Amino acid sequence: MYAYGASKQPTNPGGAVMHEIAYESYPFPAGQAPPSSPPPINSSAVPIVSAQAAHEARQVDLVKWLRGGWSMYCENWKYFSGFQFIVFFINFLLPLTYFIMTAPHGDFHTMDNTPRPDPHAGDPTFAPEEYREPPMDAAQHLSLLSLLTWPLYLGHLFVGLALLRAKVYGVGYNTLDDDGEERHNIDSFETDEARVRPHDFLSGYFLYFPLLAISFVHGLLVALGLVCLILPGLYLMVVLAFVELLYIEYHHAYSTFDRYSTEPQPFSFWQAFTVSVERVHPHFLRVAGFLLILTVVYYCGELTIVGTLLTVPFTSLCLVVAFEDLFGLRQDKVKEHGCVFSC
Repeated sequence: MYAYGASKQPTNPGGAVMHEIAYESYPFPAGQAPPSSPPPINSSAVPIVSAQAAHEARQVDLVKWLRGGWSMYCENWKYFSGFQFIVFFINFLLPLTYFIMTAPHGDFHTMDNTPRPDPHAGDPTFAPEEYREPPMDAAQHLSLLSLLTWPLYLGHLFVGLALLRAKVYGVGYNTLDDDGEERHNIDSFETDEARVRPHDFLSGYFLYFPLLAISFVHGLLVALGLVCLILPGLYLMVVLAFVELLYIEYHHAYSTFDRYSTEPQPFSFWQAFTVSVERVHPHFLRVAGFLLILTVVYYCGELTIVGTLLTVPFTSLCLVVAFEDLFGLRQDKVKEHGCVFSC
């Protein structure tokens, strides 16, 4: 498998190898032999995602995932940490400033919706008309702000996928270099295809409602599993960890995860859940250990607050590298094909 920053040729996905796997798993009419070579990349007969996982050939390397995420962060740390600071400011500093400035002027409620005591009670010099009620309490303000800014938390995932796709595929698919070898990786980020595009951080707003629905169902399933003796919830927490990434990457793709279908079908909402379970289940223990490491790193950053500028993008990018290793990337999402935002 391809490792971010590695120099060896990937085995899956990437160019002809990905074609071979997808091609062999695609059903052909009875009595008709498949062509001797895979069809072109843009042919509608080639499924973008292979129908069979071939889990035995996949090497789950936790160290590679962590090193890949760290390498991606270090090469673009200004963008990732800068964006995380903006998210931190919007979700913490801005509400805090608002409450500090407005609290002395009204009967604001606490987080548990309990009214605060009137500081002017018993003061005959205080005019009641000067005492105004806020339009919403603190909990309502925070809920509305969280609902509006929720897609920002997915920004690192969108940018990480774009960078990794450029790293894997280069300028285009099956592009030959001067030595006649296919370009499956780029050792540096000096090309336009591998640079961070700041507007990609906002791509979550273009998939706002589908991703919100997926996250809601994801959280609901995990919560129900935790209620059922905890262990089912922990299992679902691991096998569904890549649901959002799957939908982000493949929501417009034509896949043949249904290997008995003669026609490629759109990647559906529920297919993101089923494919995530099928691909992660064979590597459950390793993926669970990987997620546990990311959780520890994330909360270590939360303890220092400022550490979130590092740990949040780092853990997100590690997830992206692991996603590429387990699921692969769409081969039709490159800049030269006009892919902008959430295509």
